[in-house]
Amino acid sequence: MTTGDAVRRTAAVEQGIASADALFSMEGIPEGAVVPEPEGEAATEAAVERLGSRFARLDGQVRHALRRTRDHAGNLSSDRLQGLSEIVQNAEDLGATDVRILTRGRELLVAHNGNPVRLPDVLALAMPWLTSKAEQAESTGRFGIGLMTLQSLSPHLEVHCGHYRFRVGDPDISVARPFPLPDWFAGDTWTVLRVPLEPGVLGADEVDVWLAEWGDSALLFLGSVTHLDEQGAVRHRLALDRETGEPFEAVVGGRSADVETGGARAGDGSRWLVCRATVPSPSGITRSHKAVGSTPQSLWLFLSDPMALGGSTPVFRSRTPLCLSVSAPSSIRSPAVRRSTTPRGTAH
Repeated sequence: MTTGDAVRRTAAVEQGIASADALFSMEGIPEGAVVPEPEGEAATEAAVERLGSRFARLDGQVRHALRRTRDHAGNLSSDRLQGLSEIVQNAEDLGATDVRILTRGRELLVAHNGNPVRLPDVLALAMPWLTSKAEQAESTGRFGIGLMTLQSLSPHLEVHCGHYRFRVGDPDISVARPFPLPDWFAGDTWTVLRVPLEPGVLGADEVDVWLAEWGDSALLFLGSVTHLDEQGAVRHRLALDRETGEPFEAVVGGRSADVETGGARAGDGSRWLVCRATVPSPSGITRSHKAVGSTPQSLWLFLSDPMALGGSTPVFRSRTPLCLSVSAPSSIRSPAVRRSTTPRGTAH
């Protein structure tokens, strides 16, 4: 390493530390690049270490309260694998199309191809109720407490993405060690979450059963969720084949909105018309800990079920309650939809 390289490396490390200090001193995490991202492996590691040292210097009662809140997060849901649901939901919020799961030995690995980790994400994962998505109207994942429901499986969570390698648990944030990962499990730019497990805590069969209870239609806008064995073979896979449809105009809450459409088909032949639009938030209504300028709406219109008898009936499925009047072009209407060209309903 030349003298110039060493100087640049030192400057990058100092900037990474400064970014961590600035982030830790903020109140909440606004949307966007709130602090400069660390540049390079050394700077990223220094930023993670700095966040860890800032946690360690908190007053004892504050540190105790944060840890107790995190430790009890595993009791927030009766579903022992709720944390796995949160990982999948966060992957979707990050624009992922594919999620892969590997249960091997004493670890649970989950990988996705969504947007990469940023420094604010590191802090949000370590602080229950802090979220890096509060200003993102399109996100549906819960607060920072969501992933902490993994406490039902393990007191620790590791995240590996690019130069980021960090462990959340005890201590609150620390640099994680690299670990061997099969080439077929995740791409170079993917995010990999590692949950260390005690013997007998979780088996691959339990994950298979859990995925089977989901069903393909639970994917919403993900392409696939695949559970693999240690040789890379598929144990269980949820997937939907998708196609882009013709957009149309709808009235949502008394306002006109442009709606994107698409088709989705499950492996058993079930089909849905998928509609998505972002509309202005109604006046006087707030979203808990979410941006209020606009509200994303997602609608699944059930078109056919190969197991149903006597035809199919439209069923509304949405992430948020809505009441709307829809006038869809004939090219995207199934026979079931044509029974009413302006169906009305409240989706839940």
